[in-house]
Amino acid sequence: MKKILVIALGAYVMMFVACSNNSESTVSEVTTEVNTTVAESITESETSEEVSKESEDTVNNTESEEVEGVIEDAARSTVIIVTSSGEKLEFVIEGADMSEAGDFEIGSKIRIEYEGDKAIKISEVK
Repeated sequence: MKKILVIALGAYVMMFVACSNNSESTVSEVTTEVNTTVAESITESETSEEVSKESEDTVNNTESEEVEGVIEDAARSTVIIVTSSGEKLEFVIEGADMSEAGDFEIGSKIRIEYEGDKAIKISEVK
Protein backbone atom coordinates (compact mmCIF):
# COMPACT_ATOMS: atom_id res chain seq x y z
CA MET A 1 0.00 0.00 0.00
CA LYS A 2 2.84 2.38 0.86
CA LYS A 3 4.59 1.62 -2.42
CA ILE A 4 1.45 2.37 -4.42
CA LEU A 5 0.99 5.67 -2.61
CA VAL A 6 4.62 6.70 -3.18
CA ILE A 7 4.43 5.74 -6.87
CA ALA A 8 1.13 7.61 -7.33
CA LEU A 9 2.48 10.71 -5.62
CA GLY A 10 5.69 10.52 -7.64
CA ALA A 11 3.70 10.32 -10.86
CA TYR A 12 1.66 13.32 -9.74
CA VAL A 13 4.84 15.34 -9.13
CA MET A 14 6.26 14.35 -12.51
CA MET A 15 3.04 15.37 -14.27
CA PHE A 16 2.92 18.65 -12.39
CA VAL A 17 6.56 19.44 -13.18
CA ALA A 18 6.12 18.54 -16.84
CA CYS A 19 3.05 20.77 -17.17
CA SER A 20 4.46 23.69 -15.19
CA ASN A 21 6.77 26.44 -16.33
CA ASN A 22 9.65 24.60 -14.60
CA SER A 23 10.25 27.31 -12.05
CA GLU A 24 12.55 26.15 -9.23
CA SER A 25 10.28 27.40 -6.43
CA THR A 26 7.23 25.53 -7.73
CA VAL A 27 9.12 22.24 -8.06
CA SER A 28 10.62 22.67 -4.61
CA GLU A 29 7.23 23.47 -3.05
CA VAL A 30 5.57 20.48 -4.69
CA THR A 31 8.41 18.15 -3.69
CA THR A 32 8.21 19.33 -0.08
CA GLU A 33 4.43 18.88 -0.06
CA VAL A 34 4.69 15.38 -1.55
CA ASN A 35 7.39 14.36 0.94
CA THR A 36 5.25 15.64 3.84
CA THR A 37 2.16 13.82 2.54
CA VAL A 38 4.09 10.56 2.06
CA ALA A 39 5.59 10.80 5.55
CA GLU A 40 2.16 11.45 7.11
CA SER A 41 0.62 8.55 5.17
CA ILE A 42 3.38 6.15 6.20
CA THR A 43 3.07 7.22 9.85
CA GLU A 44 -0.73 6.75 9.78
CA SER A 45 -0.35 3.37 8.09
CA GLU A 46 2.25 2.16 10.61
CA THR A 47 0.07 3.32 13.51
CA SER A 48 -2.93 1.42 12.11
CA GLU A 49 -0.81 -1.69 11.61
CA GLU A 50 0.55 -1.47 15.18
CA VAL A 51 -2.95 -1.12 16.69
CA SER A 52 -4.23 -4.00 14.57
CA LYS A 53 -1.30 -6.24 15.61
CA GLU A 54 -1.75 -5.37 19.31
CA SER A 55 -5.46 -6.26 19.09
CA GLU A 56 -4.64 -9.52 17.31
CA ASP A 57 -2.01 -10.41 19.92
CA THR A 58 -4.49 -9.78 22.74
CA VAL A 59 -7.09 -12.06 21.14
CA ASN A 60 -4.56 -14.81 20.37
CA ASN A 61 -3.09 -14.77 23.88
CA THR A 62 -6.38 -15.66 25.53
CA GLU A 63 -6.07 -19.17 26.90
CA SER A 64 -9.02 -21.40 27.56
CA GLU A 65 -9.65 -22.97 30.95
CA GLU A 66 -11.69 -25.98 32.08
CA VAL A 67 -14.10 -26.53 34.93
CA GLU A 68 -16.32 -29.45 35.98
CA GLY A 69 -19.67 -29.21 37.65
CA VAL A 70 -23.26 -30.35 37.82
CA ILE A 71 -25.88 -28.61 35.69
CA GLU A 72 -28.17 -26.62 37.98
CA ASP A 73 -30.05 -24.77 35.25
CA ALA A 74 -29.90 -24.71 31.47
CA ALA A 75 -31.51 -22.37 28.98
CA ARG A 76 -31.23 -22.00 25.24
CA SER A 77 -28.14 -19.80 25.40
CA THR A 78 -26.71 -20.28 28.92
CA VAL A 79 -25.97 -22.94 31.50
CA ILE A 80 -25.41 -22.65 35.25
CA ILE A 81 -23.25 -25.27 36.93
CA VAL A 82 -22.29 -25.91 40.52
CA THR A 83 -18.67 -26.95 41.07
CA SER A 84 -17.52 -29.46 43.70
CA SER A 85 -16.61 -26.52 45.95
CA GLY A 86 -20.19 -25.19 45.72
CA GLU A 87 -19.41 -22.27 43.41
CA LYS A 88 -22.13 -21.40 40.87
CA LEU A 89 -20.87 -20.45 37.43
CA GLU A 90 -22.85 -19.28 34.39
CA PHE A 91 -21.62 -19.71 30.82
CA VAL A 92 -22.87 -18.63 27.40
CA ILE A 93 -23.23 -21.84 25.38
CA GLU A 94 -24.21 -20.48 21.97
CA GLY A 95 -21.71 -21.71 19.40
CA ALA A 96 -20.03 -24.16 21.79
CA ASP A 97 -19.03 -27.64 20.61
CA MET A 98 -21.58 -29.90 22.30
CA SER A 99 -20.84 -33.07 20.35
CA GLU A 100 -19.71 -34.82 23.56
CA ALA A 101 -22.22 -33.18 25.93
CA GLY A 102 -24.36 -36.30 26.40
CA ASP A 103 -27.92 -35.76 27.72
CA PHE A 104 -27.14 -32.19 28.91
CA GLU A 105 -29.92 -32.05 31.49
CA ILE A 106 -30.25 -30.76 35.05
CA GLY A 107 -28.18 -32.98 37.36
CA SER A 108 -25.73 -34.09 34.65
CA LYS A 109 -22.05 -33.73 35.40
CA ILE A 110 -20.20 -31.85 32.66
CA ARG A 111 -16.80 -30.39 31.84
CA ILE A 112 -16.70 -26.96 30.20
CA GLU A 113 -13.75 -25.58 28.29
CA TYR A 114 -14.23 -21.82 28.31
CA GLU A 115 -12.76 -18.36 27.74
CA GLY A 116 -14.22 -15.67 29.96
CA ASP A 117 -17.92 -16.50 30.28
CA LYS A 118 -18.17 -18.20 26.86
CA ALA A 119 -18.16 -21.98 26.65
CA ILE A 120 -16.04 -23.39 23.84
CA LYS A 121 -16.61 -27.11 24.37
CA ILE A 122 -18.93 -29.01 26.67
CA SER A 123 -18.33 -32.69 27.49
CA GLU A 124 -20.23 -35.15 29.65
CA VAL A 125 -18.26 -36.47 32.65
CA LYS A 126 -19.03 -40.11 33.42
